[in-house]
Amino acid sequence: MFGDGYLYGRAHGIIGKVLTTNQINFLLTSSNLKELQASFRQTQYGPIVQNANFVTEMPKVARLLKEYFANIVSTFYVQGSQRAKEKIDLYSQKFHAENIRYILRGLYMGQSQEEILGSIFPIAKYSYSFYEKILHSTSISEIIKKQTNSSFKIFLKQAYFEFEKTGRFVPLDSAIDQYEYSILPEISTEYKTYVNLKNILWVCRCIDLGILPYRYIKPTKFITKALDATSVSEILSMYNFGVYRKIFSPFIGKKDVPLHDVEFAVEFFQLKKWNKVFRIKPFYDLDVLIAFFELKYAEVSDLIRIIVGVNSNFSQEEIEKSLLFYKL
Repeated sequence: MFGDGYLYGRAHGIIGKVLTTNQINFLLTSSNLKELQASFRQTQYGPIVQNANFVTEMPKVARLLKEYFANIVSTFYVQGSQRAKEKIDLYSQKFHAENIRYILRGLYMGQSQEEILGSIFPIAKYSYSFYEKILHSTSISEIIKKQTNSSFKIFLKQAYFEFEKTGRFVPLDSAIDQYEYSILPEISTEYKTYVNLKNILWVCRCIDLGILPYRYIKPTKFITKALDATSVSEILSMYNFGVYRKIFSPFIGKKDVPLHDVEFAVEFFQLKKWNKVFRIKPFYDLDVLIAFFELKYAEVSDLIRIIVGVNSNFSQEEIEKSLLFYKL
């Protein structure tokens, strides 16, 4: 076991070796996956993806990048203090909840096991093999029963009745979100505003879908006032103050608000916050560790977006718009 100061140094060393803007621009000039693979070979990610053919094994490339991130988290877990281990354990629950969402939604949509595993982001003890075992069950109810985290299981079981009744995935989707929102402030207080923002987005999503938001959101004093709104723009105008104004003001007053753009603005706001935490807070504050994981996760996700974008023949400008980490 190493001290948290050692982890702090390692984290800064790893972040110091992320791809430069010039390297990213070079990747973005690729017109096809073959060119993109050649470009990757000239970066520090070359050795990580060298055993996969971008043209014929694109899912494998994404999987290798995700495993690279998972291995970083696992290494920090092994080398961290007891309090760092506890923090990483809790942090990994957020990813596990997301992965269960991908599995349940995949089963709901009739996706193959390969397609579902392609969406998963492994972390710490939640490896690909862990989820392959879960996928031995093809029943949504069985997978819910097998959850070992009692709190998470309660959220899912309460939503399952509504899911069966309506045939919609929305209740399970909401339950997973509400579980995540319940643990995020325990991971770090830096998530508090983010949780408020995500709850606002949930109300917006319900309005957009034409469903009653109070059925899927745990009411709080902060969010209750938005439950009777009739449009997304009206909801956002209710939070036209403080830090929320900076995020929502470009969308207030618009007749049609693209929720994807609002969600992107929320994620970018939080990523900028993590970047500031990572640069400013001292090593003994474990928020620095979470900030490092979030920044590294965002970087790896951006690389996967580039690969998917090139494969889909998106323009360089279209791919750039989807990037988060490389806008910092």
